[in-house]
Amino acid sequence: MSKALTDMMVGHEVGHSLYTPADEWEAIVTGDESVNKNILNIVEDPRIEKKIQRKYPGLRACFVAGYRELFDQGFFGELASEKRWDEMNILDRLNIHFKGGPSLGVSFGPDEMYLVSLVDKCETFDDAIRVTKEIMKFFNENEEPEPEEMMVPGMPGAMSDGDGETIEVPMDPKNAGQEFDADEHQVDEDEVTTQAEYEARIDEMLDRQAYDRVYIGMPKAQLNNVIIDWKKVNVEFSDRIQKQFEANAARREEIKEYMNSTRYQDNHMPIDEAQAKSAYKTFRTKSVKIVNYMVKEFERKKAAQEYKRTSINKTGVLNVNALHSYKYNDDLFLKRAIVHDGKNHGLVMLIDWSASMSHIIDDTIHQLMNLIWFCTKVNIPFEVYAFSNGYYVTNEDDDDHALGSVVEKRNNEACWKHQHGDVYVGDSSMRLLNLASSRQNARQLTISLFNMWFYGHSHSDPYQYRADFGPYDLGSTPLVEAMIAMQEIIPKFRAAHKLDKVNFITLTDGEANTSFGSYVDHYREDERSETTIYTRRTDMLYQDPMTRKTYNISKMKGGPALNRFYGHWAEKQVQFLLTLMKDKYGINTVGIFLTPGTIVTKNILEKYLGWYSHERARHQRARKQVRTEGFATVKSAGYDEYYIIPTGRNKLSDDGMGDVDADISKAKLRKLFATSQKGKTGNRYLANRMMDLIV
Repeated sequence: MSKALTDMMVGHEVGHSLYTPADEWEAIVTGDESVNKNILNIVEDPRIEKKIQRKYPGLRACFVAGYRELFDQGFFGELASEKRWDEMNILDRLNIHFKGGPSLGVSFGPDEMYLVSLVDKCETFDDAIRVTKEIMKFFNENEEPEPEEMMVPGMPGAMSDGDGETIEVPMDPKNAGQEFDADEHQVDEDEVTTQAEYEARIDEMLDRQAYDRVYIGMPKAQLNNVIIDWKKVNVEFSDRIQKQFEANAARREEIKEYMNSTRYQDNHMPIDEAQAKSAYKTFRTKSVKIVNYMVKEFERKKAAQEYKRTSINKTGVLNVNALHSYKYNDDLFLKRAIVHDGKNHGLVMLIDWSASMSHIIDDTIHQLMNLIWFCTKVNIPFEVYAFSNGYYVTNEDDDDHALGSVVEKRNNEACWKHQHGDVYVGDSSMRLLNLASSRQNARQLTISLFNMWFYGHSHSDPYQYRADFGPYDLGSTPLVEAMIAMQEIIPKFRAAHKLDKVNFITLTDGEANTSFGSYVDHYREDERSETTIYTRRTDMLYQDPMTRKTYNISKMKGGPALNRFYGHWAEKQVQFLLTLMKDKYGINTVGIFLTPGTIVTKNILEKYLGWYSHERARHQRARKQVRTEGFATVKSAGYDEYYIIPTGRNKLSDDGMGDVDADISKAKLRKLFATSQKGKTGNRYLANRMMDLIV
């Protein structure tokens, strides 16, 4: 359907909802003085269309173009398409005339012209009923005119009794329908053949496998409650880490007698604070090279963009050094280069704080820290959030947490503002931990980074003793709720820093394990305030009030393996929310999917590239990219680019060649150098790709 036809049909139905009284319609069609509903429809349609076009004048062109499209597609039958008016009865000709307009040239006999006038003058539903009765009465009492007696509407005409004498006819709808007898003047439904043709065409086009449709809205995140600000995070996180150092010290004291044994070396013991800070400084030193490389690439690409925006203009001032060449050179004026303002950049990073990340959280935090150091070096604003449902509120009375209590549920409700039709996420305990921010000064940021580093180290160190971070322990993966909150965070972040370009990076090990499955329904008759959305037989649609775009969430284009099963429902919702953010705010979206080991498994690639047996070439290209560049790039996950990175092959660091013996042979030195450069090449490939997107 064209846009004009869509607008026409919507306008037509809105006209009925505004101006056709449902109860009165049912009463007159089924009551004692029942009228033919098809004939009533012939009269009622032009009445409500006339009124809706008065209310919304912009619809007039849509009605003309929309009905013309229906005629061209043969929706009203062969006789209408071929304009064989003389083969139609008065009912069909009235229907076609008022739907297609006078330009179709539908013919009427002199005795029929007053019916055209009556239909045209209808203003109220009562008028429509009276005129319908008049048409039914006329249809039963008069014969069809001969073709030579037909005339085009608008020509003068009068009704006669057959002997040449003029008969007085009602010219006002209020006088129509007199002496109507329901039994005597009844008309069969199938007499209006154009309506039957229309309904048959609609029935042919009906998708009998279609799903139910549910239009949903998005709740608004109350960010003051959803976000745990960096100030609180620093205090609480540091306190938990300090308690961990105390637990480590107690453990070291317990096994002090084994410290010098061959089994328990010092590097196999829980580390103390001094050792942790020393190891953190070592990691920071190692990261300098790759961070500097990222900075260099950013500045290089940014300079290239500025060069593209540079224009050369003449100043209008003579260049005295070129006056001697005036006979053969027309360019005698001084020039100046105008560099137009570049774009302000910003970065929002979202890290998965779920239990499934425990085996790669150390590598993930290392990647994250390098991105933070990159942002500080190029002086672009950034925010880092960890999404988790493990954060809980502490009960100050008994120093115990309130997870699962009435207090916690009340806090969950306070995180979201719902309206009728919004998907319900009020029971979600998702919180965003603001781990780091460009709003911090250098000392505060150092505290945040050290806390993050130690957190990652504690999950990779098997000798860490009873690591307990309380509210900061890893939970599940409420990625969908986090993406809903980002719909509020992204525009606020951009406005606060007056940014032209915002980049959004998600670091995770896979998919969300929660999704919205119901919507707020204030019109239910029972005590429930929500209605369940059955994913396997429902199309869930969202119309954005800002862009006016409509998204079918159930049919988001993702990897070939995605379908309507519940297990894939969350992925479709994440893709929808990413697309929504990009359409609304013009941001870049980057996904980093970390997987352990040195390869990307076939199962992971099949999810995004299709079955290996059907997409062998695509799988081979992805595996080759992993070998040469250290990661595989995917375009079907909802992000602009989605990098699947095996952590064993590509870490965002830049180690040297290690210790080199003085008497090492040239062959071994060459091999050692090649091995070290292979890892650096992968790191730089990833840095280059990310800089291409960020700049």
